[in-house]
Amino acid sequence: MEKTNGAKVLGWIVATNLVVIVGIYIYCFLLADRGFSPYYGDEFFYFQNSKSFAENSSLNASFTYTGAGAKLLGADAHGPAYPLLYGLPAKLVGWHRPIIPLINGLVFSLAILVMFLSEKKAKSTVNLQLIFVLGSPVTLFYSFTFMPELIHLAGGILLYTCTKKYLDTLSKPDYLLLLTSILILGFLRSTWFLAMFGMLVIPGPLNGYLKLLFVVSAILLAFFHQHFLHEQVSNAFSEALRLAKDGAAGTAMEHLFFNLKRNVYFSLYYSEGWYYSIQKALFAILLLFALSYFRSSPLVRYGVTVSVVLLGFNLILYKNYGWVELRILTPMALFLMLSMLHEEKFRKFSYGLAFLNILAFILIFPVVKTHIRLRNQPNVASVPVDLRQELLKTNAALVYIDHETLDKLALYELPVQNEKGKSIRYILPYYELNIESPSHRLISPGQLRACPSNILCQ
Repeated sequence: MEKTNGAKVLGWIVATNLVVIVGIYIYCFLLADRGFSPYYGDEFFYFQNSKSFAENSSLNASFTYTGAGAKLLGADAHGPAYPLLYGLPAKLVGWHRPIIPLINGLVFSLAILVMFLSEKKAKSTVNLQLIFVLGSPVTLFYSFTFMPELIHLAGGILLYTCTKKYLDTLSKPDYLLLLTSILILGFLRSTWFLAMFGMLVIPGPLNGYLKLLFVVSAILLAFFHQHFLHEQVSNAFSEALRLAKDGAAGTAMEHLFFNLKRNVYFSLYYSEGWYYSIQKALFAILLLFALSYFRSSPLVRYGVTVSVVLLGFNLILYKNYGWVELRILTPMALFLMLSMLHEEKFRKFSYGLAFLNILAFILIFPVVKTHIRLRNQPNVASVPVDLRQELLKTNAALVYIDHETLDKLALYELPVQNEKGKSIRYILPYYELNIESPSHRLISPGQLRACPSNILCQ
């Protein structure tokens, strides 16, 4: 009887948490108004390049860092997947400003529904899983942005569902389904290809040295996808590769080692707030505790392997501060948490992590409210009517936007198609890169103008 009463009390606590969490999402949704617009730098790229595909039916990006775009298809540094994901539905319903957050929310909701329907155990398990998924501060933070991170959190949920399904049946169709899910996610973000490393530690049709094919495939797919389908920007890996090509292999290794040291330092000491520190600590605790189930659970073993590979990639080749590492690692952190809750052995310890998760969720709530307000009323100038008319009259325009204008202008209002239906492209020089020769430059000698590059504006 005591056990039954305890289960009821726990059920009420879980249900109450879910109701409060969902209530916060509804409250934040109601805060957003008609002015809700891109605010963060990368958001402009997702917004404008998706809009460009919807209007121009071309993946040749409107916003790029260099004016050239990717080697194949001409996409921006984020690749061609997002213009397709957001632009194709827009062809059916028209381009509307909130279409990106709505599609993100729809995909995320579908992933949760698939997980819920696939869970054969008691629904109390799914309710606990939902607390970690919906109660993550990263989920709340990106639910009200134009970033695609909800898509990747959905990817972590779907990868968990496909892996669990395969390990339950060990059937070839489910094995192919798991591989297919990795390939689709890899098209969205190259680092998802590294999930193939997890195939090394679970049963499968390939055995022995043949499993190394997954390692080779993961590395090659990630490299070639990034190299050919993304606009190239400078990072620790590209700089090391350049030094190695110039014959300075030793300097290249020193560069990577310095990047590793810097990332470890930032991981330990850098914080944007208590919610950020708690989330990092939660991931570290979760990963360390999951290692104790490495041998006993193939599902956890898969998650640990992929998480460690991604962590190594982040520390050695990328930057590990700001929200970057949480964006990369949180989908697999969700995978690990969902896996350990599914195994039930982790249930008691999970309550402590659930408390940390909810605490970080509560702490980030004021930050989310602030960001919604900033997106409702962006502190930037609208594109002047005269400038818009100038741009609409250009032909095959490649417009350079200087650094000063980048911070002051509502970039999401710039037209991506001229009055003849031809695309208008822009160079946004966020990085120190060699750029194409622009046809026009946005300058402001008293009034913002789109001046032809070979004519001195008066």
